Amino acid sequence: VVLYTLELGRLATEIEKVRMSDRPGRMVHMTATVEAYDTVLLTCCRTVGLTVPDRRPPLAADERLEAELALLARGVEW
Repeated sequence: VVLYTLELGRLATEIEKVRMSDRPGRMVHMTATVEAYDTVLLTCCRTVGLTVPDRRPPLAADERLEAELALLARGVEW
């Protein structure tokens, strides 16, 4: 779980960097980074025993928020 939280933190930081940038290819970079974040988020949820959607990322914003809140409720922070 520790490695997943470290990766979630790194990816969240990267999402913010991409969001603030104006470089070419920004949307492609954003899509890839969000999908990576969602993949790690779902894996972390499964690791701590949470039920998550059985589908591939990207998640809808409400699904992402629900997963993040469920992890926080279990004491998992990043």
